[in-house]
Amino acid sequence: MKNLSCTMFCILFCLFFSSLACAETKKSDPVIWSYYEDGYELYAPQLSNDNKFLTLVRKRHLPDGHEAEMLSDAELKKFDDEVKKNSRFADPEITLIGIKDKSKQMIDYGWDPIFSKNQTEIFYAHQVKPISGFRMLAATMAGNEIRSYDTLKNETIARPSFGYLSQPQNGENNTVIFALSDGVNGDYGGNIGLGMVDLKTKQQKVLYEPRQEHKLYHLVNKFAGYNGSNIILRRRPLTEGVYLADAYAAELIEVPSEKILYSWGELKERQDVDFRICSNQLEVYDEKWQTLNKVESRFNPKQYGFSSPNCEYIASINEDDKQIKIYSTNGEVILDWKPQSGRILEHAWSPDSTRLVLLVSHGLDFNDKGEYEAFKFDQIVILSVDDIKIN
Repeated sequence: MKNLSCTMFCILFCLFFSSLACAETKKSDPVIWSYYEDGYELYAPQLSNDNKFLTLVRKRHLPDGHEAEMLSDAELKKFDDEVKKNSRFADPEITLIGIKDKSKQMIDYGWDPIFSKNQTEIFYAHQVKPISGFRMLAATMAGNEIRSYDTLKNETIARPSFGYLSQPQNGENNTVIFALSDGVNGDYGGNIGLGMVDLKTKQQKVLYEPRQEHKLYHLVNKFAGYNGSNIILRRRPLTEGVYLADAYAAELIEVPSEKILYSWGELKERQDVDFRICSNQLEVYDEKWQTLNKVESRFNPKQYGFSSPNCEYIASINEDDKQIKIYSTNGEVILDWKPQSGRILEHAWSPDSTRLVLLVSHGLDFNDKGEYEAFKFDQIVILSVDDIKIN
């Protein structure tokens, strides 16, 4: 009996700690949600404030380049026939997805969707022309406008005077700001100015007029509303070039005053530059994070990456785009994750900084054996930074 009791105790002991280990393993798995559709490209995922909805762009994939060369004429003809039947067959679709049940609602054709501050609208860049079968060049984007969507209607709120509009963001004082875009690198487009629309009056205004030096455009890399105004990180050409300059200076400026808030000077090769807004303080990255007019390093200089909205975390993706690490303010790695396959192409923090949304692309790349892989699908993966769960 004594031996039997000991045996039973050992079994219960092992089962108990085994269950703890399982629970701990489950808890340590940061993936709390994923989504993909075979044959679809996905772009620009954004979570709502309550983490219950996701807006993104979904687009049927059409083979091009080396991938098209791998397919037979009969297979290519199938895609061509679909486009001939429907010129919007593979156009980008602004889509709203429910996190709980993965329900989908197609809103319009376009790019760069974001939720309004009060979550009652979605702003996006409307793809005016059918783009199926064409590459995403400045010519196919020409005329794209900014639209808003609520449950009742889609409405155009800003139109371009030339080129196209892209990347809407919530601005200051009930406004939407957006990039003025046009061809900058041969046929490829880029951001060259900043515009704004007042949501009450629907009045549209240019905040940063496109301009050139050395016959090349200033490039607008990032912009945001700040302290009642708006700021942009621009790259100003210092030399001539074929399509892009051989050297640029990076500057953070307030618009429309064009007051220079910070200058990185002439950029060195592979130099990281960025800005963020933390507790209404403007911080810049120049070898380390520092508050303007004060030196205040929050992270080890080597830990450059994508800052969470609350400035408590940095997400850093390695050079081959196959692993992501999240650092806390003291430099500790709190999450280290690598997809089983695919490359991490895009990221977005949730507004409350509890989740990181990743876009992982499968295919259109060389595998570990050096073999080219055709496109399979893009996948959205949501990682939990803490133990808060989706309701």
